[in-house]
Amino acid sequence: MRFATVMLALLALAIGCAFGPGPAPRPLAPMPARRDGVMATGDAAYDGFFLRAAEVERKVAAAEAQQAALHRPLALALDLSVEARAEDVVAALREVARQAALSGARFTLVAGEPGPADRSDEPRLVQRSKAPIEPRARLILDATVETVRLALTASAGWGAMRSEIDALRREAEKLVAGVPKRFPTKRRGARFGKAVVAELQSRWLALGAQAKRAAASSDASTSLVAQLRAASST
Repeated sequence: MRFATVMLALLALAIGCAFGPGPAPRPLAPMPARRDGVMATGDAAYDGFFLRAAEVERKVAAAEAQQAALHRPLALALDLSVEARAEDVVAALREVARQAALSGARFTLVAGEPGPADRSDEPRLVQRSKAPIEPRARLILDATVETVRLALTASAGWGAMRSEIDALRREAEKLVAGVPKRFPTKRRGARFGKAVVAELQSRWLALGAQAKRAAASSDASTSLVAQLRAASST
C-alpha cells in the first residue's frame, strides 16, 4: 500500500512536469489613476474637467465659511459674541438705531444706488439731520456699512460661481457622451471607460448639490443686506 502511494505521487509529479503549469490568470484591465483624490485619465479634456470640478468644490466650501463669518465684525462692534446669530445682530443694530433716533439723528443706509457726486454704488450711510451721531453708534454704523459691502460682494461671487457650476454640469454631460470614442467601453478594457462614466456622473450630481448651496448662500447674503438696511435706517 505504501509503495502504491509513493508511485501515484511520482506519477502526478511527472504529469505536472510534462504539461507545465496552467495558464496564468489574465491581468485586470487598467483603471484611471487618482492624484490628490482627483481622477486622472490621461486625456486632457477629461482631466481638465475633473480638476476644475475639484477646484469649484473647494471654492464653494471656502465661500461658505466666509459667508458664515460675514456679520462677525458687526457682532463684535455690538458687544455680542462672534457666534451670535445674524438675527441677533440685526435686533441689536435696530436698538442702536432706535436710540440714535431718540437723540434726533436721522440716517439711511444706502446700498446699490449711485451716489450724487462720485456715482459710486458702494454702500454708505446718508445722514438726514444735523443732530450728531454719538461715537459708539457711529462705530457700529460704520461696521454695518462694511458688512453690507461684504455681503453684496459675496452675493455677486455666488452668482458667478453658480454660472461656473452650470457650465461644468453641461460639460460633464458632453464628456459622458464622448466616453465611447475616447475610452474602451466593451470587452477588454471596459472597466476604464465605465469608471470614467461613473466619476463623471458622480461629479455631475455633486455639482448639482453645490449649485443649490450657492443659491441658498446668495439668497442669505441678499437677505442680510435687506435686514441690515432696514435695521440701521431711522
